[in-house]
Amino acid sequence: MTEVGKRAANIILETEKELKALIKKEKKKTALIRLNAALVIVQYPALTRNQISVMLGINKRSMERWLSNYKLGGLQAYLALKPKSPKKSVITKNVHEAISDRLLNEKTPFRGYSDAQKWILQEFNVFINYQTLRAYMIRHFGKRLKVSRSVLFIKTKHFKDTQTV
Repeated sequence: MTEVGKRAANIILETEKELKALIKKEKKKTALIRLNAALVIVQYPALTRNQISVMLGINKRSMERWLSNYKLGGLQAYLALKPKSPKKSVITKNVHEAISDRLLNEKTPFRGYSDAQKWILQEFNVFINYQTLRAYMIRHFGKRLKVSRSVLFIKTKHFKDTQTV
């Protein structure tokens, strides 16, 4: 049974020899993957885009996007890597400053990350995932919260007192 699909042949204008030379010079992993895909297209013109993507272990849609870039701007556009846009932080400058002030305040310290999470929700109406907040506070304020274990101490003391009776 033959597979029906778009063939990638006649899209890449560079020769096999040119592509192999580019592969030897290239140092970026993503560009190497794209050059190898181009080389396979040139070497096996009868294969469909889907077959090539499965053979190389890349997403079919990614390969189609690369080939449309090639059609628009040649090899340079085919190899161009678009920088990822940085994620916008959930924690604004105001929230950051308030956390900093609260951490420096000895009268009302946070009792833990969940306490900080609840406080931010109450004060700023912003929900921040526990792990996100914990990692943020460690990264920006340089240390973990020191949470007193008074409840644990009281329980152990009570346990020891009942043992001696």
